[in-house]
Amino acid sequence: MTFTKHSLVTYKNRPALIIENSPDLQIELEDGRTQKVRSKDIMLLHPGPVLDIAHLEPQSGDAETAWELLSHDTVTIRELAELAFGRFTPSTAWGAWQLICASLYFQGTPDCITAYSREEVSRRQEARRLRTSQKIAWAGFLTRVANRQVTSEDDHFLAAV
Repeated sequence: MTFTKHSLVTYKNRPALIIENSPDLQIELEDGRTQKVRSKDIMLLHPGPVLDIAHLEPQSGDAETAWELLSHDTVTIRELAELAFGRFTPSTAWGAWQLICASLYFQGTPDCITAYSREEVSRRQEARRLRTSQKIAWAGFLTRVANRQVTSEDDHFLAAV
């Protein structure tokens, strides 16, 4: 795949900007640093031109509706961005990629995105709820320990210690 200057790519699941493509690929990271990379280490999200990745705006859209519409299809990042956010811009391409990285509704690469089944989404949602509940319980336990107010409900935490 050939990358053009000022294209939006993902590098280690973070946005990056192609600033040089000949003879080596050089990207600019979110923090302004530049880095030489191999083409296999990046994936094209939007052909650009993108001049500044620091201004990629958070997107609000309808990921769940897009997921329902794509239940048995394979799409590209462009199609997912258009379905979820109504258009294909660098910001919506980044937003669509974040939907894939969130791993709740979609999986794949920018060229081949598939939707998880209804059962898989339900399983993933339940796993997230459980993880969140466990984090809240642990934070509460740590607060009670710091305040020296441990209760019998904390026995399972103390057993691990």
